[in-house]
Amino acid sequence: MNEETGPWAGWMKRVLLLSATLLAMTASLASAAPGVNLRWDACHGDGGAINRNFACNTNAGTNSMRASFELGSAVPGVSGIEASVHIVTDPPVLPEWWEFRNAGACRVLALSIQAYDGTGCFDWAMGQASMNIAGYDVGFLAPNRARVRIVNAVVPDAIQGLSAGVEYTVFALNINNLRTVGATCTGCQVPAGIVFNSLGVASIDGNIYWIAGPTNGTDSHFIAWQGWLPTPTRRATWRGVKSLFR
Repeated sequence: MNEETGPWAGWMKRVLLLSATLLAMTASLASAAPGVNLRWDACHGDGGAINRNFACNTNAGTNSMRASFELGSAVPGVSGIEASVHIVTDPPVLPEWWEFRNAGACRVLALSIQAYDGTGCFDWAMGQASMNIAGYDVGFLAPNRARVRIVNAVVPDAIQGLSAGVEYTVFALNINNLRTVGATCTGCQVPAGIVFNSLGVASIDGNIYWIAGPTNGTDSHFIAWQGWLPTPTRRATWRGVKSLFR
């Protein structure tokens, strides 16, 4: 039995294919800056949408936010990720439709997390990470805001070395439409803005490498719900939106 026909052959082919793809992606994404991305339905590199409109007329279906990042330099021995996603709505108090996870929340089961791969973006952990929502903080910074805290980690045997200039996926945050119709969870129609605020890449050397801000332009880390823009003018630029989350 040799390496070409033995049990490791399939695994080696997968590693070689991934390495070649990563090299090609690194060259094609050289113009992108280190930072984070957030889009609906697909990662930034796969053309995910910046806005999500929903008629709020059904309890079926799911709205999926796709988060990704790019590093400015390679980081060996990555063992985990911690991330923060912020939500802000127009009303002075966060609507019930956006109350998730916590005991007594109107839609306690409506927010979930999972790993994903794209065509032009790769799961940083190659499907080996635990996927955890560590907290959902309603009223964070202001009564009309919330923060999602996320922690993903791999076991020692699955520690990864990450390259610069590659779009890695972090998680898909899924908001289902349960209790939208025929329930008291009001506020689905209310516009909201969502930002991938920060990402910490934890290495086995004990360091956490923090990155924030968009990899492309000024808005690749922002998404809108129901065409959200800041009140009262609703004509602000994404630069103005960004200032709300600092």
